[in-house]
Amino acid sequence: LEFLRQGGLNSLVKLLICQKWQIVAVTLETLRFLFDSCVTKETIEFMKQNSHIYSKMWEKIADNNKNVAARNLKHDLAHLGQGSEGFTYIVKAANNFARQKNKSPFTELIASLKKEKWDVDLVAVALQLINFLLVKCPSDKKMATLLARLENIGLYDELRALSTIKDHKLLLA
Repeated sequence: LEFLRQGGLNSLVKLLICQKWQIVAVTLETLRFLFDSCVTKETIEFMKQNSHIYSKMWEKIADNNKNVAARNLKHDLAHLGQGSEGFTYIVKAANNFARQKNKSPFTELIASLKKEKWDVDLVAVALQLINFLLVKCPSDKKMATLLARLENIGLYDELRALSTIKDHKLLLA
């Protein structure tokens, strides 16, 4: 809590802007440790007051989807989204990024399912974030909108493709 009170999270988020992936990777691992060890009401309240952090995190996911740090960030977003507004902040971050890049929201998330089918960790984390968004969806109308968006960018096709995996090692992961 003292770390949050003294602005430690803001300092870490500023490091996400850095162009060197080594610094970003260490920053993301630090965030992951922080969120895994102390996602509390205070952390969630802090994130409400600093919703721009969600946007920075989403940008890093989209920048390099195959990077291990970016993969872990999807997991962290789900942890941080546990508050009542988490769904809204994550969707807003994806929408803002999509607008900047002139593409559909959540394209990066579906791309995680497409790129490396053998990368079970990447696929699992992407599916967990999709599941998280569906579970935390505040209304049936918003869920229908989210599912329509995901369908339009290929979610169902990728789920079908994943269903053809025959390697037992992958199925057990």
